[in-house]
Amino acid sequence: MVDLLSFYGILINKSHPLLPPEIEICKTSTMGYWIFVLSDIPASTLLFSESPLITVNHGDALLDVLIKTLLSAVYPHSIRCFYNLHNAHYCWEHSSYLFNHKPAISAGIWLTNCVFLSTSSSTSAIFNAISRINHSCILNAELAWSKDHRLMGVFAKRDLMAGDKVSSSYFEEDVGHRLVQVRRKYLQGRWVFESGCNRCINEAAYWDGKHKSSAFDNNKGVESKTWRED
Repeated sequence: MVDLLSFYGILINKSHPLLPPEIEICKTSTMGYWIFVLSDIPASTLLFSESPLITVNHGDALLDVLIKTLLSAVYPHSIRCFYNLHNAHYCWEHSSYLFNHKPAISAGIWLTNCVFLSTSSSTSAIFNAISRINHSCILNAELAWSKDHRLMGVFAKRDLMAGDKVSSSYFEEDVGHRLVQVRRKYLQGRWVFESGCNRCINEAAYWDGKHKSSAFDNNKGVESKTWRED
């Protein structure tokens, strides 16, 4: 694994102080913010690393109360970064918030954007840039937490081309191997969206075609049986 601290020797991207020149956060017309690579990058390369804005050990206290307490102890810039993140558990209507789910604003932002530090950890964190990495069932990046350096590294899982969107998987590996209906239900329940990645679109079209074909065959059987009885 690449030494996470070696990352600090590169030039700084002025559009975002945490990112190298090859990585940029851009707002898309339909999908919100994405992280893009601006040049070709080989697999296993460390794209960037980042320390958490705040971390939460789940089960300590009420999530909303705990987050507000943690935010009160950080720099104002970190607070602004936190509240600029997407909140999937609210929607805008008539210039006012409507409750779609129970979490308060800070808890909703956390549930939408938090990243667990490892698969076996009960501690999750919010990051300024990493929390903006979107989901894909065909991920091209993976995260690795360095406990010693308290940094999360983002590594290219495969070769990336200039213009590619950086994506990771929001769910565990066993969920990723399941059918598209299961994956979409999981994402809808936790992050309130339905995956539109190429894998989900292609699999959904395949199963939709299978169901239509099965229904057509069943109808033909009923018609044939009716004709014979007449």
